[in-house]
Amino acid sequence: MMPFAAWLSSISPPAPLYLVVSTLVLLSLVISVLLARVHTTVDGVPVQIGTGVGIGLGTVLGGVGGPAATVYAVLSRWPALPMVATLRPLWILVSFVSFGSKLAWDDGQPPHMPIWVWAAMLGSLVLAVGLGETPQRKLGELGIHRLVIVLGFIGAALSLWTGRAALLG
Repeated sequence: MMPFAAWLSSISPPAPLYLVVSTLVLLSLVISVLLARVHTTVDGVPVQIGTGVGIGLGTVLGGVGGPAATVYAVLSRWPALPMVATLRPLWILVSFVSFGSKLAWDDGQPPHMPIWVWAAMLGSLVLAVGLGETPQRKLGELGIHRLVIVLGFIGAALSLWTGRAALLG
């Protein structure tokens, strides 16, 4: 699925992709929050496959794969600490596959960014993992889930803003 999304992203203008993906993410987050309030639990292999597809497509098309995992975590009542432990290596794998797929479909050219941007991205990744340890120890289960949902909304909103800015020039 990720190679298809990489191909689609290589032939499509980025603004509509950002707008569509971020809008879908925002809708799914709102729906998951509403369903969580009525104590509905959704889980199983089809839901897990759908979540994986959502993570892959969201990451490749709009840079927002995390909210799909957030929706799954809320709806399946996935305990926070196992969720965090599972998602860290998953993000590394998904990010590398996403980057590799896009690189393969885009004439083998990495995005044109100054070297300091690449260094800043790597540094922010390391910093985020380190900073994530502190709240993980201090927040309870509910606090971690709320933080993850808020971060999902922030990521989707930033992606929506990016798409809007690209569309308006």
